[in-house]
Amino acid sequence: MELSERLNREKYQSGEWAGENVARVDIGYDEGGAYLLTQGRYKKESYHGGIKSKRESTIFIYSDGINWLQEFEQVLIEARNNDTNASINKHIQDLNGQFRQKDSETELDKIIVDINSSGVHLLAFQDGDLLGTRLIPRTERLEDGEEKGNDHLKTLQSLVSQVIDSYKENHKNNSSEEVQLPFKHIDEELKARCSPSFESGQYADAAETAIQIVEERVDELTGEEFTDQYGKALMEHAFSPNNGPLTLGESDNEQTGVMLLFSGSIQGLFNPLKHRKQNPDKNRYLDNIDQRQSQNIIFLSDLLLQLIKEGVNKD
Repeated sequence: MELSERLNREKYQSGEWAGENVARVDIGYDEGGAYLLTQGRYKKESYHGGIKSKRESTIFIYSDGINWLQEFEQVLIEARNNDTNASINKHIQDLNGQFRQKDSETELDKIIVDINSSGVHLLAFQDGDLLGTRLIPRTERLEDGEEKGNDHLKTLQSLVSQVIDSYKENHKNNSSEEVQLPFKHIDEELKARCSPSFESGQYADAAETAIQIVEERVDELTGEEFTDQYGKALMEHAFSPNNGPLTLGESDNEQTGVMLLFSGSIQGLFNPLKHRKQNPDKNRYLDNIDQRQSQNIIFLSDLLLQLIKEGVNKD
């Protein structure tokens, strides 16, 4: 399923047409999960009276399952209910994506959604650097610097909601039986965030979320010293045998082993699940995660979260 819409905005200054932001949005899902593509250009009147168009970049976002799209839906709802048009900045989990400009494509490792008075801004990052942004206008008319309405946010939310509902219904019809997450005593956040994906058969998404929770928990507990670090580097500093804030073990060998356990989980499990779009036909490592494998990764994540608690309470 795919839905497309042109969410353009015309700009007027002192009653005169002063340009148009052309934004096309495609939202849908396939066997691999949900995706969103937004592209466009800015048109304005040239010195000779014609139309001058400036082509802009394209951002393509995709991820297994629909959890990230549901988060996006909630941000849109919050923005629509905010009468002050105050800025809402949200890092919607770690997504796969591409930043496309002219004839080049660059893989992304972080995408932030920022909704302010002008509309929805998608900010594309790679290795901490901002590559570019795409704007989906809040409304179709900007007059003398003021927004006239909130209609595009409503339309965008409607598109997202339709895709989510269709995805759930389609998956429900294709599921022979409901799968229950078979553990009651795991970490509460792990259970709350992994259960929806696991029980709907999105095993890769559930496994990715589990390891992501481990990374987030370490990040929360390491203090401001490691604010700019993530992934392998964060684990190596947090559990460093050289007096890392969460170091565990009685000897250098044990401490190094714990550090490698955490960094290996990020490199060997989280990274391929996060950065690769699942494709069962290619038969690659972690491309065909089944129920048991997903369950085992969730169990492993629960063990790692317990070890993190021991690291916090070691003194």
